[in-house]
Order: sequence, then C-alpha cells, then structure tokens
Amino acid sequence: MAKAKFADRFEAGRRLAVLLDGLDGDVVVLAVTRQALPVAFEVARALDARLDGVPGDARAWRGEPPRIELAGREVLLVDDGTCKPARFAEAAAAVRALGARRLTAAFPATTRELEEEAARTVEEIHVAEPGDPSYGDDSPVTGELAAELLERALELYATGPRVELRTHGVHDA
Repeated sequence: MAKAKFADRFEAGRRLAVLLDGLDGDVVVLAVTRQALPVAFEVARALDARLDGVPGDARAWRGEPPRIELAGREVLLVDDGTCKPARFAEAAAAVRALGARRLTAAFPATTRELEEEAARTVEEIHVAEPGDPSYGDDSPVTGELAAELLERALELYATGPRVELRTHGVHDA
C-alpha cells in the first residue's frame, strides 16, 4: 500500500497554508465540502481570515451560520481534493452569484478532473502536492466536528490567531 500524502486533513491544511502565505487583502475562506473543513480551518487560521462553508451547505453543518458578506470580496475556495468536479462548479457558481470579486481555488492535492474544472471556474489555483490526495486518517468529518471547527474559527477571527484548540489534533503553529 502506498504511503499517504498527508497524515490527516489538518496536516494537509497546514501544508497548503504555507503555499498560500502570500495571499493578501481581506480574503474569505470557504470550505467546498464538509470533508474539506479541517483543511480550510487550518488555511483560514494561518491567513487570519474568516471561514465558513459554501453558502447553503454550512447550514447543515452548524445551525444558521453567521452570514459573511461576499460581495466585492476575494474568496478562497478550499477543498481536500476529493469533491466531484460538478460539485466544485456548483460551489463556485453559488459564490459568484453572491457577488464575489475574485475566486481562488486551493487544494492540498487533487485529481486531474477537479483541477481542470477549477481552472474553468476560478481565476487562480494553488495545489500543494502533485497527484491525487490521500490521507492516513481518512475519517469522515462528523457534523459535530464541523460545527466545532466553524465555531472555533469564528472565535479565532474575533480574538486573533493565538488561541489554541487541542481537540482533534489542531494546534497553534
């Protein structure tokens, strides 16, 4: 069996965040799927950016999410590299419909098909590792974990990036 590219999605997010360090401005990080939320959490934390799920999906992850205004903003769509290309296209269309100024996609690793779809729907793409994604811990992201990460991201944004979360292997850098 081949060695996994990433120990888990949190590690994948931390490695992806290094690649995205040059992003500036008031970027909003949106997880494309619930499974991508740990990746997006680490990216948002590193960029000191707001985090949520793609509009419409986040409600299923955590009650009614705080509404983040996307009109005129740069949006970073983060996925773990495993979503279906059509799902990514739907997410990008939903964010554009809310008036996002610019869309960037970011993946720790991704399938060729997903990267090709992203190239058709966003202005810029970042991929940390070549090839298909693989995770040593490929556990599903539960609704409980998703709600916890979204709540913690809200707290981090409000208080700054030095608050620590030790649950589920999330730590300050």
